[in-house]
Amino acid sequence: MTSLSSLMKKSRRLKLMFDHIIMNPPYDKNLHLKILREAMKHSDDIVNLSPIRWLQDPLAEYKKNSDWKKFEDIRRGLSSLDILTKKETDAAFEIACEPIGIYHFNGEAHYEPDLSFGKRIMERTEKFYSDYMKHEETPYWVPVARFHWTIGGAEYFEPFTLALSENGTYAKSGWTKGLHDTYEIFYFDTEEELKNFKEFLRLKSYMWILGHLLVGKRLPTKYIPMMPDYTHPWTDEMLYNYFNLTEEEIKEIEKNV
Repeated sequence: MTSLSSLMKKSRRLKLMFDHIIMNPPYDKNLHLKILREAMKHSDDIVNLSPIRWLQDPLAEYKKNSDWKKFEDIRRGLSSLDILTKKETDAAFEIACEPIGIYHFNGEAHYEPDLSFGKRIMERTEKFYSDYMKHEETPYWVPVARFHWTIGGAEYFEPFTLALSENGTYAKSGWTKGLHDTYEIFYFDTEEELKNFKEFLRLKSYMWILGHLLVGKRLPTKYIPMMPDYTHPWTDEMLYNYFNLTEEEIKEIEKNV
């Protein structure tokens, strides 16, 4: 049986061209993009079925080694993109899947990803390694985890939340049952600041923002939104204004979170 790599080498050597290419390449990290890039050398009319997270990452412009930058030629050559939701792909493939894109290339570039959401959030995001992590130890502290966890085969992504063990006490290591990764200790000057910080982490607007920044299973810590201080309580309405959320985004939060 001829391997995929040998076919690709042969096509390059012979300069094979095709009127049309319809493809569903393997999904292994960014292998599907490498194969798509090769296919683009051999046809001006391509329909491709593969993941789209790399293309819609709201923080792609801020990440040094993002696929959004590595495969700029694919992004700039894309004519149109139809999206199949996770619900649709789960039903179609009969496995837990992810949103999939139907990419179309016809020699004319029309599609441009909208990364405005990530820009708005980053413009107002305080550095993760803030004074709260460099603070001298005080009696007012809390461990804050960066993890995703699994229950009954379903994954819940909470990259920034209170780190609690099963019995309700603070975890003393980064590992508990069904829990992954580690946590940082945040110190505060007053009990009131600590209370405001805990309440902030539970805001539905904050959870929604995290979910929309997350691409893959983890959100790099330096991109996690933080507030300038916690000397006062934060509300959903305050976050709407602080991060310049649109009316449509606010409606989605109020309806779905």
